[in-house]
Amino acid sequence: MSAEAARALAAMGYTNVKDYTGGKQDWWDAGFPVEGEGHLHRS
Repeated sequence: MSAEAARALAAMGYTNVKDYTGGKQDWWDAGFPVEGEGHLHRS
């Protein structure tokens, strides 16, 4: 899903697009910053 979203954003003209292959949970587990309500659901 991340790769598909990254391609779609790039096609819309976004230039700073990354595909984080580890997924959101790995991002949270690594302690990287998050925004929005999703950060309330860390496991």
